[in-house]
Amino acid sequence: MTEHSCLGPPPSARRPADGAVSQFRDVMSLWPSGVAVVTVVDASGRPHGMTCNSLCSVSLSPPCMLVSLYRATSTVTAIRDSAAFCVNLLASGSKAISQMFAAAKPDRFEGVDWRLSSEVRCPCLTGPASYALLECELQSVSYVHDHALIVGDVRAIDWRSTDSMLYHDREYRPATNQAVG
Repeated sequence: MTEHSCLGPPPSARRPADGAVSQFRDVMSLWPSGVAVVTVVDASGRPHGMTCNSLCSVSLSPPCMLVSLYRATSTVTAIRDSAAFCVNLLASGSKAISQMFAAAKPDRFEGVDWRLSSEVRCPCLTGPASYALLECELQSVSYVHDHALIVGDVRAIDWRSTDSMLYHDREYRPATNQAVG
């Protein structure tokens, strides 16, 4: 696993112009994205996880993906230490799960059905919450401002349905699979 850091002054030294953060948030809210929960187990066996909508495929051969997570979290620390993570792609109707894993709550797994995944042994949301699971082995971590860019090689995929969920204009919506004519 490699670790990189953005060159230049630390994030606290770079202040955005007045209103830039709010304007950036507003502009990006109109960019539709899927929703996922990234999960990991720390060295003591405690599960960690957080909602993520900043993720993308990096390569197909081998399958590899990137997730962007707020760097000052126990989830990022556990991923770096365990060298593995899972990406639970949320299904339509999983708004409550997304909000729970986005909240600043110490035990986000309380009341959530999950099991350890078969390949990388990280939490896998069970039941209708996710439509697919991607089990990843950590490839690298890079730090850019207040986020960690985490790249992982996909070691296993459990694809259960095509019922995915989108986040757009600050609302959750089912993704529709309609052909464009």
